[in-house]
Amino acid sequence: MSSRKYDDLLSLNQARSDWKIKVRVLRKWRGGTKTGELFKSFNIMLMDYKENKIQAFVPAKFVDDLENKLKVGSVCSITNFDVQPYKSQEKFRSAQNENHLILNINTKVRDVEEKGNTIPQESFDFYDHAELDGIKNVNVNLTDVIGIIQNREDISLKDLVNRLGNKNLQTKFTITDGSSCVNVTFWDALAQSFTQQLQLQPPQEPVIIIITCCKVGSWNDEVDLSNAAATTFYLNHQHHSVGQMRKMLANPKFYKNIQSSKTKKQSEVITHASIRYVDDKGNWYYHICTGCKEEIQSLGGDFICSKCNRRIPRPEKKFRISIIGSDESGCIEILLEDREVRTLLGKRAEAMYQEHFHTLEQQMGDQTFPKLLKNLEKTDITVKILVNCGEIRTEGNVYYANNICKGFYIPEVEEVDPSTSTQQNTTQVHILKDPFALINCGFEEPASRKLMAALKITGGSADDFINSDDELMQQIDEYQPDLAEYKRNRDDNIEKSLTNLNVNLATMTMQVTQLCKNHEEYCSTFKAQVPIMMEEIMRLTTQVDQLRKQINRPV
Repeated sequence: MSSRKYDDLLSLNQARSDWKIKVRVLRKWRGGTKTGELFKSFNIMLMDYKENKIQAFVPAKFVDDLENKLKVGSVCSITNFDVQPYKSQEKFRSAQNENHLILNINTKVRDVEEKGNTIPQESFDFYDHAELDGIKNVNVNLTDVIGIIQNREDISLKDLVNRLGNKNLQTKFTITDGSSCVNVTFWDALAQSFTQQLQLQPPQEPVIIIITCCKVGSWNDEVDLSNAAATTFYLNHQHHSVGQMRKMLANPKFYKNIQSSKTKKQSEVITHASIRYVDDKGNWYYHICTGCKEEIQSLGGDFICSKCNRRIPRPEKKFRISIIGSDESGCIEILLEDREVRTLLGKRAEAMYQEHFHTLEQQMGDQTFPKLLKNLEKTDITVKILVNCGEIRTEGNVYYANNICKGFYIPEVEEVDPSTSTQQNTTQVHILKDPFALINCGFEEPASRKLMAALKITGGSADDFINSDDELMQQIDEYQPDLAEYKRNRDDNIEKSLTNLNVNLATMTMQVTQLCKNHEEYCSTFKAQVPIMMEEIMRLTTQVDQLRKQINRPV
């Protein structure tokens, strides 16, 4: 066996069980519960000399035997393991591989000398920033990216509380590759580790970050990267990709693109308004694919997702309505997407559809507008919108809501003069009593109407002023790998219980068989004894009769 060659990772399948691989352990991670308690079981990323990768799972009952043998960075040979293909619905796969490994009680791990080894210390499968928009919210596979951290002095760690009352740590920042910028959001332990390590970096820019196995999501229809259980980051890592990016920085044009992207002007505006009109002429909902979550249209009565290339029999419904918001300074049109409408109504589009069209569909078709939506008129709201510089003086703009709540909400903040506000930050946040005249606030162009009040939000409180579903949804996504790990542990326990039950059943079956056999033998013996016993009874009966006659004989 020792002279046998090794199998490469892409050749593994379920057809055989005698695989032998030589790999480097790149990374190790554990899932955890919502309270932060880590599972005993863990996952590892393995790579062979061809730089093929595969994820391996070590169940909790084998951790004590295998964990010390699977050290990160070491090279080892592994035999006697199970190869399992991913199920079609499994997401957040850490490697570009159709299979993953399950180590078991028979798995053998042996160290291999580093000398003469051709397996690299590390390998990444980077996506260009321009490619990320095409894969956002799919997350079948986790993604590797590299970029230059922007505005590192503005990065901080925030304490948040989601709608379930759970505390979370969060840090947000932006990375660039010189041509485009991508938003990044780290949560909890990874967010804390990132901010700590960032402070240890030399003060001179730039800091180049590699993020491996991250999720590609979206926020306000823009790409937003976040962490999963397998996510790891490297700051100014000793890797050739980091060296290449530093060489690109020597090009003045490349550096100019980065500087120009830093000074892009945006303003997050929190406004107080009343809903003057709810547009009831168009559709109040749209359909999305149940797989990739992209919007889909009906073609000949069928919903076809071009991205997934399949028919969607029961697509999900999402809210989308247009409103006119007004205050004493004027009116603007605001588009409310699904999350904002759900916040105002407290129900989902599918539930409203069922309630509203349960009795009307057959009579009136799908053309009526729900009264519950129309009744939002005259509702006072606090809404946050993102205003770009190019939208300042354009008439007839439609503004997209970032967040919303009923009533007028005013955080306790310090009043500032908008004419003296800084222009350095990528995003500025203001809360306004005269919101529709204020969308110029934070820009060089003068406001078209009088500004009544402008308050700058600091310390990230603008992100917290409304409880939203987004933190919860990110937490759900984050715990998907943990759920998969929990299912593996549960399946192991079920398999063990089934084995014990089968053993007990076999034992009971043997006992019942033996009892039946004993019963048959007893019955046979009893049947054979019956004639003998009957003869003995007859003999005893005769003797009794004779004794009676003797007793009754006169003396």
